[in-house]
Amino acid sequence: VVQDLSLGTNPTTKPQTLLSIFPEREERAFVDIHLIEKAKAEDTPEGFIAFYMYITRGRMPEHAKGWVYDIYEKKAEDRGSLIFAFRGSWKTTTISQLFTAFRMGKEAWKANLILQVNDKAAQITTLAIADLIFKNPRWLDIFPTVVPDKRKGWGAEGYWIRDTSISDSDWADLIVTSKDPSLLGLGITSGSVIGKHPTGVLLLDDIHDQENTSSELERAKVLLMVTRTVMPMAVTDATKEVGQQLLTWTIAVGTPWHAQDSYHYLKDTGEFGYLSSPLLYPVNKGDPGAVWFEHKKLEGWYRITWEDHIPKKGVISQYNKSGHRGFWQMYLLSLIGATDIGLPFTSFPHERIEELKKDYDLEYCGGVDYASIIEIRGKVMDPRNRSKFALAYGCILPQRVFVITGGIMGHYTQLRAEGHVEKVQGMHKRYRTTGVEMNGKGEDFFAFLQRKPELD
Repeated sequence: VVQDLSLGTNPTTKPQTLLSIFPEREERAFVDIHLIEKAKAEDTPEGFIAFYMYITRGRMPEHAKGWVYDIYEKKAEDRGSLIFAFRGSWKTTTISQLFTAFRMGKEAWKANLILQVNDKAAQITTLAIADLIFKNPRWLDIFPTVVPDKRKGWGAEGYWIRDTSISDSDWADLIVTSKDPSLLGLGITSGSVIGKHPTGVLLLDDIHDQENTSSELERAKVLLMVTRTVMPMAVTDATKEVGQQLLTWTIAVGTPWHAQDSYHYLKDTGEFGYLSSPLLYPVNKGDPGAVWFEHKKLEGWYRITWEDHIPKKGVISQYNKSGHRGFWQMYLLSLIGATDIGLPFTSFPHERIEELKKDYDLEYCGGVDYASIIEIRGKVMDPRNRSKFALAYGCILPQRVFVITGGIMGHYTQLRAEGHVEKVQGMHKRYRTTGVEMNGKGEDFFAFLQRKPELD
């Protein structure tokens, strides 16, 4: 019977769990026994989910299961995992704290390193893990022989553990090549990072913030540490079979801050898988879970990732507290519209726009930065050192986001520039308007366009 009571193997579905089958207190002991046995026996996503459920006394959110499966899948490909997750998604609790603790229970002889934006943040995370091992009796139900080794150290400078089921001589052989503590937390730019060699988990958790992404210089400091010091720490063994060569569980979790931040660098290396878990997913009317939003600039059909925990009212509350740009960055994990904090625009798939056109009559608009060249009797005067005419146009999505879909730039006469504006406006039946930058010759160009009543 226990074999049939699945904890779920597909993070995209909502499997029935033991907790829903046996909700009564008198049946809880049966559930606990099953969770303990599964967490002990398996080093799998299901084994970790059982560990999570037993330690927290609750279900793991479905989106968090997706992270767990992704981490195991990428490890089997000798790759790291890069996960963007919305604020409040429990990414630090699930991955930084509980997954690291699970790895320590499974491989107590290995060194684990957690890097965060500063020493204080990292030490708070490692203290939570240490308290779980030292103070939580449920830990001993699953890992009864993995205990603190306070003789070697138990504090912010590093936590050491020991598996008492292993003899002293065998234990010495296991840790002979490692001088690092079992668990250590440091700030990403700390000088103490240099020289560490985590053989267990190497975790980058929210290594960016407003301060270290506000300028190119500050971003470069973090990126230099990541590329020159942190990434080479991951331990590999080329003599092993493919899928077992990356020995270190290399994981990066956080939210995007800049298109040139360290997370985007890791994504572009090809050495990391990438998974994004925003609070809202754009969907179409009638799709399963579709919820209509019409609040300030948040408008459209969305599916809420964790509706049981953050319902529609909670989403709107977070939007109000974070502001439009902050909400897009921290909850929708997108850099669109976040230019006031130094974030550039990001891309939007053309295929997605074509899908939206099937259900929405999208509006278009554009903008002109005017400049012109002189043409006399068919001969163009030398355009060198002259500015170029530029016209960008795009559509307005149901979420009230503007996506640039095309543009024209070059040296043109005034007449040809007017022709480009006419052509673009005629391409889309719901073309709203073209804005003109009014400095310099822009004012004259605007006056020329007004002579044509068919233009908006």
